[in-house]
Amino acid sequence: MKENGTTIHWHGFRQLNNNEADGVNGITQCPIAPEHTYTYKFRATEYGHTWYHSHYSLQYPDGVVGPIIIHGPQSANYDVDVGTVLVSDWSHETAFIDFFRELTNGPPPMQSNLLQGKGRFPCVQGDPRCVGPPANYYELKFEKGKKYLLRLINTSTGSQFKFSIDNHILTVVSADFVPIQPYQTKYLNIGIGQRYSVIVEANPSGDDASVNMDYWIRTIPADGCNSIQFPVKQTGIIRYYNNSTYTLPVSTFWKLSENQTSEPDDCVDEDMENLVPVVPKSIIPGSNANNYSSDTYEVGLTEPTAQNPTPHGNYSRWDISMLPMWLDWGNPTILNLDRNVSSMSQELAIVPEDYQDKWVVLVIVGNLQFPSGHNMNKASIPTRHPIHLHGHDFLLLAQNDTEWDTPTWTAAEAFSNMNYTNPPRRDVALLPKDGYIVIAFKTDNPGTWLIHCHIAWHASSGLAMQIMEDQENIAKTIKNKQAIEDNCAAWATWNTTKGRVEQDDSGV
Repeated sequence: MKENGTTIHWHGFRQLNNNEADGVNGITQCPIAPEHTYTYKFRATEYGHTWYHSHYSLQYPDGVVGPIIIHGPQSANYDVDVGTVLVSDWSHETAFIDFFRELTNGPPPMQSNLLQGKGRFPCVQGDPRCVGPPANYYELKFEKGKKYLLRLINTSTGSQFKFSIDNHILTVVSADFVPIQPYQTKYLNIGIGQRYSVIVEANPSGDDASVNMDYWIRTIPADGCNSIQFPVKQTGIIRYYNNSTYTLPVSTFWKLSENQTSEPDDCVDEDMENLVPVVPKSIIPGSNANNYSSDTYEVGLTEPTAQNPTPHGNYSRWDISMLPMWLDWGNPTILNLDRNVSSMSQELAIVPEDYQDKWVVLVIVGNLQFPSGHNMNKASIPTRHPIHLHGHDFLLLAQNDTEWDTPTWTAAEAFSNMNYTNPPRRDVALLPKDGYIVIAFKTDNPGTWLIHCHIAWHASSGLAMQIMEDQENIAKTIKNKQAIEDNCAAWATWNTTKGRVEQDDSGV
């Protein structure tokens, strides 16, 4: 990183009482200046697999990502741990070049998609970037009868996928960092930032199945949730030991109905009813029916007018609850905890001081309602958003593609149509097009935590918000304030004397 800073976010880790290690510039630290170092120290209180990535503007789409495995038990038996398998889209331009196109023309196209860093693309003759023979596919070798654990991660910039293996059933055993009761499926929906563990038995089924065949692994871009110019659905190959012909497979996709002519590509999350945690947790233990607080947040696109220009530049910006995020890289929230609450009310959501160890319920709405007289151009955009919360596994109480029509609700109304007895727990959930999700988390982790859309273009354009939890006790959890201050001083010196970086997006 010779020309800009960076921070590293450890996706999905709670960072319990350790907000300073969350790795978000402008919130928990300043960017790490070029030729400087910063040490993250945290306890892995979860097990499973996840990824780390830069949270410095649009840096992660350019490749600052990597997988992490914390070994622990699964909810079903397997023989071979294949390790992590990364599903992603891929641009042939840097994200920072694409960003300026996105501001005025919408998300730029991604040229192709990859499986474990491999993929194919139709090269144009004479293009100097097209060199060498066609790339190899990602391949796995199976031995008949054995069960293989695949740890899937979607590390995309802006694309959701359906994952499948021809003639092989997927047994899903975890969602994000949460072990779940095993269930079987032919196609697995995986949104940006989501992780699933699946077990695949090397015993192909179907009318044309044989261990003398090879089989396609498919990562199907979801319709309406990708902008891939040249999508490739067949991205990997399963080969059986000693039986493979080492040619391209001739297997066909799983048909869900007799008349189906192509792979399903609808953009949806996995069904909530399937994601049943092994270790149960409910939002309201016993008779504590009123032991919660709720807020509603709307997602939309702000378009500037002459009367109401958008802050920091007149171009379209995504927002949560009317205000696009704009962080100050050199002045992180964690070093400004003594500010008056009222002065921060427009910048972040603040959990009341007396609201410790209780449930907070957030209703995140994709269809917008505006106060009368509001003259900012707003648009309810018919797209889905993978919503990620830092610092918590949240309980997913509801996920619906219909309009949220209950702006004010009592305890009885709130929970009458929601699942609050051992609902799914995870850290990324898909906000349906023009619909809503209802999530809940317990206020047991002091910190300023980011909640944001994990479509990189949307977060960069402001679709993010800070949630300040237990403000009074955040400072007490900081273990090395001097390291934070020294890092900010190094950033300020570099940026003043060498970098002079002009921040032109939200910062994340």
